[in-house]
Amino acid sequence: MQLFANKKITCHVLMVILIVFVVGFFVLGWYKCSTKVLILPKQNCEVSSVPSPTPMAEIEESLIDRCGDIPDSVMATNSDHWMKMTGPKWSPDCRYITWGIWLSGTSWPGGGDTSVAQIKMDPRVGIYLYNDSTKRIIKIYKPRKVNETPEVVGWKNRWIILFSKENKLFIYDLTSKTIQPSESR
Repeated sequence: MQLFANKKITCHVLMVILIVFVVGFFVLGWYKCSTKVLILPKQNCEVSSVPSPTPMAEIEESLIDRCGDIPDSVMATNSDHWMKMTGPKWSPDCRYITWGIWLSGTSWPGGGDTSVAQIKMDPRVGIYLYNDSTKRIIKIYKPRKVNETPEVVGWKNRWIILFSKENKLFIYDLTSKTIQPSESR
C-alpha cells in the first residue's frame, strides 16, 4: 500500500491505465471491424448493356401524364353504328391528338323482297387530327373505297403520323400535308 500512498503517483498511474484501456479497446474494435477484400482473378467475358425498348403502352401512359387527358370533344362520336376507333394518341410534343374511326354499314347483300340500302361510305370514317391550341378537328385522311379501314398506328416523331390501311403502312407529314407509303411495317 506504500505505492499508492502518494496521491500524485496514484493519479498518474490511474490515468495511464485508463489511456491504455481506451487505446486497447480502440485497436481491438478497429481490428474486428476491418474487412478483408477478396480479389478474384479476372475472367474473360464481355458485358454489354443493351437498352430495352420502352413498351408502347408505357410511352402512351407517360404522354397522358405529361400532356393531360384526352378532351371530351375528341372522344365524342354520336355514332348510330358499330364503331371501331384507333387511338386517340398524343403527339410527342403534346400539340396534337390523332385517331381513326371506322363505322360499320347497315346494309347486307340479301335477297328476297326486302329492299336493301346501297352500301356507301359513311362520311365520318377516316383519320382525324385535333390541334390542342386551336381546339379544331380536321380530317387528314378520307378512305377512297367502301370497307377500307384506316387505323392510327402512332407518331413517328412530332411531325409524322403513322397509319395503316389494308395492311399497308402510310405516313402523313404535318408540314407538307402529304400522305406517302412507308418503307417498313
